[in-house]
Amino acid sequence: MIRRTPRHAAVANSATTDTSPADSVGRLRVATYNIHKGVRGMGPGKRLEIHNLGMGVQALDADLVFLQEVRLFHHREARQFERTWFGWPEQGQAEFLAPEGYEVAYRTNAVTRHGEHGNALLSRYPIGDVGHHDVSDHRFEQRGLLHVPVQWQGTEVHAVVAHLGLIHGSRVRQVQRLGAFIEDHVPKGAPLVVAG
Repeated sequence: MIRRTPRHAAVANSATTDTSPADSVGRLRVATYNIHKGVRGMGPGKRLEIHNLGMGVQALDADLVFLQEVRLFHHREARQFERTWFGWPEQGQAEFLAPEGYEVAYRTNAVTRHGEHGNALLSRYPIGDVGHHDVSDHRFEQRGLLHVPVQWQGTEVHAVVAHLGLIHGSRVRQVQRLGAFIEDHVPKGAPLVVAG
């Protein structure tokens, strides 16, 4: 679902994109994708999906790709998949998924015993100073907002990659924090895209 208001576009949790041509003047193609740390399944049936995700991100042909649950590194899974056909990527997943010519912004939300993961933005356009804001509601789910100014057709667009909690009450409080963050960090009237 894509919902548009004059100030922002909010995009749901699935890979969603505007279907207009990428080179249209005045149209910014946006997609969001929770990559679930580049793997699928659990236990012995767990399989590496990051290579398929790379092809999927490229096929989206979006100007901005908002990514959640992106690993910078994870030692145990890197060892587990090092002998698979394609293997675990040597660089962080955001850099690995970025099509040629895209800029990458990444910040960590959660640190675990074997690695960490967070939010990322892949941008066809130049990016400015990257910010991160913790919106964790309790110690069992570390969540954050990635704030990236993007220079698009002579305008600074503020992109916020969100990853909200699983519990309804947490999500409500995190949306309130998101609203306060926007009020404090995005100039009034500036173009804004929030996805997660």
